[in-house]
Amino acid sequence: MFIVRAIVFVVWIISSLIWASDLTGNKIVYGVRVAFEPDDSPGTTGDGTFLINTDFDTCGRYTLDPPPHDRNYFLSHYQAIDHYFRSVSYNKLGLDMDQSEVFPISNNTVYVLPHSMSYYNPYNEPEVQDARPG
Repeated sequence: MFIVRAIVFVVWIISSLIWASDLTGNKIVYGVRVAFEPDDSPGTTGDGTFLINTDFDTCGRYTLDPPPHDRNYFLSHYQAIDHYFRSVSYNKLGLDMDQSEVFPISNNTVYVLPHSMSYYNPYNEPEVQDARPG
């Protein structure tokens, strides 16, 4: 779940850039780190909290993107995305690294939403799956 959240974050950044009307220049990107109320739902992995501390089950030797998933972790992903887009676009597209931001500003804090993760994307309830995340 924690890795999935990070991957979703990066995919969201990339898709936001792709859908932009102008695919050249330096794009400003804002990311928001959120956690959910803890749960034990069998429909999700993890418990809804954000992976900040390094004391967790490492899944053996196959852990991808180990914690902490703090603000600096996501800023480093911004740099990787910036380098990638500059490389494949022959320096015509990138991130504005001076104005792009990850919130909250504090390195080890996240915004905690008032419900569990399954509230925002309930299994087999497509009529609310688009409305609740918004």
